[in-house]
Amino acid sequence: AVTEGAALSFSRPSDGVFDSFILEYETAANVFSVLAMYGREHLAFGSNGAERMRIDSSGNVGIGTTSPGATLDVEGSANISQGLNVSGGLIVSTGNVGIGTTLPTSALDVVGTINATAVRTGMLNVTGTSYLGGVTLNADNITVNNVVSKDGNLSFFNSSGSEKMRITA
Repeated sequence: AVTEGAALSFSRPSDGVFDSFILEYETAANVFSVLAMYGREHLAFGSNGAERMRIDSSGNVGIGTTSPGATLDVEGSANISQGLNVSGGLIVSTGNVGIGTTLPTSALDVVGTINATAVRTGMLNVTGTSYLGGVTLNADNITVNNVVSKDGNLSFFNSSGSEKMRITA
């Protein structure tokens, strides 16, 4: 055993195929694995005596987890400073999403302007002024200009979903 220093060890099972290697350093008090490949199972990176990242046999990368369940699986928080490109959809299973705010108070909390080609909503809370096609919403009133609906009717509902007014074509 090394009392202080670094070591690189290799092992090969009886079938002759390369099995594993471990790069570690040792102090008088502790042994720290820096890089380890365990057979045909996974490649692990460590620091300060703990595994920090793993690439498993299927190619999944785990940071902060020893069992990554996706191509990239991060356990803990992540800071991304230059943007995040997502294709195939973004799923947030718990918590709120904030755009332009660090303290979102609802499932999607946007501070700023939203440009969209289609908006579907069950309940829309408006602070300030919002424009949806020919409809202008603000905290005090609704203005409707040149609105075309799918069935030719314009309906207004209260917060519990009951229709309160309908304008028919």
